[in-house]
Amino acid sequence: MTPFTQPKPAAPKTAEDFAGGTKVAKSIKAPRAIIRKLSDPSQAGVRIFLFGPAGTGKTFFSYGCLLKGFRVVFLSSDIGGSGVSAIEGPLRRIGRADALENAVDVEINDYATMEAFLDDPASVWPEIYDFNPDILFWDGFGAFQQIQLMEQIGEMSGGKNSTEQRESGLQLETRDWNLVKNDTVRKLNKFCGLHNRKTGKIWHKVLSAHEAIKSKETAPGKSVLA
Repeated sequence: MTPFTQPKPAAPKTAEDFAGGTKVAKSIKAPRAIIRKLSDPSQAGVRIFLFGPAGTGKTFFSYGCLLKGFRVVFLSSDIGGSGVSAIEGPLRRIGRADALENAVDVEINDYATMEAFLDDPASVWPEIYDFNPDILFWDGFGAFQQIQLMEQIGEMSGGKNSTEQRESGLQLETRDWNLVKNDTVRKLNKFCGLHNRKTGKIWHKVLSAHEAIKSKETAPGKSVLA
């Protein structure tokens, strides 16, 4: 009788086996799950969205934050440039110009720079992690979406039906709006996830958008800025 021997386990399948004999290079990314205890106050972040017409006090919201000693970084992308003058003057008038030492304005007027900031703020302002803000205030998100983001989508190749207006972002077709919607969500998601990469500190987020910035339909499936 032949003595019983334990069969050898089959060799694990490789990428080559699954590719029909063609070797395939595969890279496995580390998991990116975020795990935190809800009892840890240092990991809790407040997110506030301010939406309304011009002059209703969206930017002025930061006035009280600065008076309370919070450090604020403004990410300005509004029409006409930065709107932080809305808080500079009032703070100086009450003799609290010292509060402005806790405020830094980062004005961004193009899509590529904004994308770089959302990927890594230090690539645009290297000192941001050392400044260590408590609040990151994106002032003028609506303008970014309706101008910079739409221009970026409009400049993408539109195929044989592409027009000069479409490529400039002044006129978008129905298929473009799905790209605008998707990129809007992606940018918001990146913004909400920003934090101090040196210390791990979570930044509170404030986002403002101008209610009057909107588009109107000029023809079925087509629109321009109102």
